[in-house]
Amino acid sequence: MRSRTSNFPEDFKPEKATTYLLAFLDEAPFANYGQHWLDERKQGKKSFVCPRSLDGTSDCPLCDMLGDDPRAIAAFNVIVFEEVTKRRETTYEPSLKIWSTGPQLTGVLEAIGKDEKTKPLNDGYVTYSWRQTGSRRNQVAYSAHKIKDRDVEDDWKIEPLSDDEFAAFEKKAYDETAIRVPTYDELEEVANELL
Repeated sequence: MRSRTSNFPEDFKPEKATTYLLAFLDEAPFANYGQHWLDERKQGKKSFVCPRSLDGTSDCPLCDMLGDDPRAIAAFNVIVFEEVTKRRETTYEPSLKIWSTGPQLTGVLEAIGKDEKTKPLNDGYVTYSWRQTGSRRNQVAYSAHKIKDRDVEDDWKIEPLSDDEFAAFEKKAYDETAIRVPTYDELEEVANELL
């Protein structure tokens, strides 16, 4: 509901072994940044945007005090078709979300966007799913494939979005200001807690 009524960013967090239908609004990510992923004593695992990764000059206590290297993240504007069941009837409703991807998944999406048969990334639809391939958390296989409009209708039973519908989503698209960058003091407090 929030994503439909405001420009408050909502993250796309795909669940394991679930196939999603997506449409990208841009050929490339709207933001690239570094992300620290730390185990805070009070709150468990938590992520923090690295201010140095955005401009190359800002001080970052997580880099300097903890020696933590941020992970590269690419942020995309995606339309996610979410399954909704009403009165035993399942439909898919589109909503705009931010999809923050790590290097491996970004590489998969980049390959789709550069392949002569499937480029550009924001032309048409993509199906996406992931699964764990080993016992460790980072052992993951990604599956992303470009599909044609007729497959959206035949396989998903969804009417492809019109040009006007795409244009309405593009007006609400996020830019780099949607990425919350913590202040130096906030990051210093986290670093001091973990020292």
